[in-house]
Amino acid sequence: MVRLQSGVTAEQDGRIWRPAPAPTLTPSEEKEIAYYSGIRRAHGDTGFFDLLTAKANFIRVFQLLADRLDLQPGQTVLEIGAGQGWASCLAKRRQPACRVVAADIARDALLYAAAYEQLLGVRIDELWECSVRALPFADAQFHRIFAFASLHHFGERHDYSGILAEVLRLLAPGGRAVFLYENWSPGWAIGWTRRRARRQMRDAVDEDVLHLGHLRDACRRPGGRLEVEFWPNPSFRESASAAAYMTLLNRCRFLAPLLPGTVNVTLTPPATP
Repeated sequence: MVRLQSGVTAEQDGRIWRPAPAPTLTPSEEKEIAYYSGIRRAHGDTGFFDLLTAKANFIRVFQLLADRLDLQPGQTVLEIGAGQGWASCLAKRRQPACRVVAADIARDALLYAAAYEQLLGVRIDELWECSVRALPFADAQFHRIFAFASLHHFGERHDYSGILAEVLRLLAPGGRAVFLYENWSPGWAIGWTRRRARRQMRDAVDEDVLHLGHLRDACRRPGGRLEVEFWPNPSFRESASAAAYMTLLNRCRFLAPLLPGTVNVTLTPPATP
């Protein structure tokens, strides 16, 4: 098992670990838990197929972006906001010699990881039911931390300083965190973009959109470095209009930093003296 913070113990329920005592949940986290609990109550294990088809385009996009993780044998890798664990399974399949840990607040989501493991012929090394805002792990032990289209769920009233500080605490020297396929918006459009994202999810979970200026400020306070890759890829979008919009941004690259789109964000810790 990965090392835990001083004073934190762990209890196990099947394959899933949880810290003890468990932290107080935020309303946003309670929504996430209720979302997956509803799926499991309605469909049980067969809900896996519905979730798989719903995530099919995300899975294809992750395969396009997986090189950004630069996984190497012997690394310890943490996925936060792992949901059903499919991205952790793909990471493990890509580099079997990594130790892969998947963490999410919703136990009912993590229970579906076994179906992805069976499908892909891998096994995630550890599954953790825990809050990303209070990760139970000891400092400086993960060579890679990643999330796929999840960072925007981790803010507190659009403030990401808490989660970025937590990630920097956990990164080993020379490590990095990679947040893939995140929706972002410039300040002039962010209110409209946030409302649109919430309408698309029918308020089932709290959606947000990244403001890169705020994100850079939140990273700078604990001394981290943030790099942004504008990635307006039109493939596997949810609609023809979304694909056409991303095609425009892709062909007119000067527009990508000016208009709402998708980005990949890399966070590195301060250099050790």
